[in-house]
Amino acid sequence: MLPNIARFELRYQLRRPIALISFLVFALLGFALGSASATLSSVYANAPISIATSICSLSVVAMFLSISALADVALRDAETRMEGITRTTPVHAAAYLSARFIGAFVIVCFTFLGAALGFAIAVYMPWVPAGAVGPFRLAAYALPYLVIAVPNLFVTGAIFFTVATATRSLLATYLSAAVLFVLYVGLRVLIASGALRSLGAMVEPFGLIALISPSYFGEVRDHPLVVPALIYATISLVLGNIVMYRMVNFKF
Repeated sequence: MLPNIARFELRYQLRRPIALISFLVFALLGFALGSASATLSSVYANAPISIATSICSLSVVAMFLSISALADVALRDAETRMEGITRTTPVHAAAYLSARFIGAFVIVCFTFLGAALGFAIAVYMPWVPAGAVGPFRLAAYALPYLVIAVPNLFVTGAIFFTVATATRSLLATYLSAAVLFVLYVGLRVLIASGALRSLGAMVEPFGLIALISPSYFGEVRDHPLVVPALIYATISLVLGNIVMYRMVNFKF
């Protein structure tokens, strides 16, 4: 039954116009960053570090657009007054919400693919200077997407899903996103100094400092993004379990 619930949520989210709109928005943003990298960067426009930093930066913006899908999962039953019906089914709340979250999260990841696609197209536009682009490598796009973007989308999505489930308020969910963004900017400012840069690379939630910090690469050379990814993935899982097993610990 749970795979069917996830597939239903996936089909439902695909039919919403916001899915296509989000894909196009990310594609335009990726195209803009790719064009800027092709004309302003001192390295190849499609160098792995350029692609990774661009995708990482866009994943910060993506948390606001992902709310439309993930918060909808937590709020739709209450808004449509379907809770009374769904509670009569023999499915535990945690399993039911998790299956719907997975279906919506797949759509969020799909829409963010537009960023990589837009960046890849931009660096091969006619106005790009000769010699500014290196050979195309699919791994240069796939690895940042899988290692950086997907974990970032999961962590922020789980936080917003938790807030929406706990508060039943879309406004509170957007406020939590604004608070997270303000804390992120403040953290970036506080750890801008060289003395704190290595610490910041480990605690900064989106991994951008880990990408641009040579000192952190020296300390964790093989897996520079593992530490922040594990920290915040664990936090998001703990928050989700608290809400689903304690605050909505009933059988539908």
